[in-house]
Formats: sequence, C-alpha cells, structure tokens
Amino acid sequence: MERDQQRKESAILRVKKEMQMYEEEIKSIKAEREHVPQGEDAIYIHRNINDRLSETEAALESLARILTRTEEELSRL
Repeated sequence: MERDQQRKESAILRVKKEMQMYEEEIKSIKAEREHVPQGEDAIYIHRNINDRLSETEAALESLARILTRTEEELSRL
C-alpha cells in the first residue's frame, strides 16, 4: 500500500512538472503570435500558431484530468 502511494505521489510530481512545461510553451506560443510580420504569409503563420496553441492547450487539459484522477486515487489510499 505504501509503495502504491509513493508511486502515485511520484506520478503527481511528474505530471505537475510536465504541466509547467506545457504552460511555458503556451506562453511562448502566445508571445510568438504577437510578433508575426504583416503580409500575405501572416494568415498561414497565424493559422499554424493557433493550431500549435490549440494542441498544447488540449495536452495541458488532458494532463490536468490525469492529475485530478491520480490525486483522487491517492486520497483513497
């Protein structure tokens, strides 16, 4: 039982660290979006940036669900 608790606590720490990386990536993508040059290619660049942002936000949401589920399991131990 204690080993299972340690494993889940370790998983929580890993997920939180990964979530921080995704949060930093989101900040970076948003900053990149602010500096897109004007012109014909701007539409395609914005579309690409928005796609990356959506994918990163979805990954972060998925990690948040995993974290919540793992914390709930840990509280039951």
